[in-house]
Amino acid sequence: GGLPLRSVAEVHVNFPQPPQSEGSERHLVNRAFLEAAHAILQPGGTLTLTSDDEAYCASVARRAVSEPALAALWQPAFGPPHYKTHERPLPSHRSAFDDLWAARGFSRRFQC
Repeated sequence: GGLPLRSVAEVHVNFPQPPQSEGSERHLVNRAFLEAAHAILQPGGTLTLTSDDEAYCASVARRAVSEPALAALWQPAFGPPHYKTHERPLPSHRSAFDDLWAARGFSRRFQC
């Protein structure tokens, strides 16, 4: 049992741990997760991933539009490269990690 099909309007994934290697399935936002998230979303629902790792965000966005099985499910919110950059923290996405990164001088956030 998980969430009922088509029962959720939005799924937010904030700062997931990127995989250790490109294409690895051993991380949260893999193909199985993207398929499961699509199944629970209501028609017109959204999945938003926010990360401080540009390469990871770009990889997830690229994968969602390039793999035929996923591209049939997902409609990108942004034009190519299918993610956007925020130069300062998003008020709705603050966390202890966000504060830690800010203290170290990191300010960019990526969203797809």
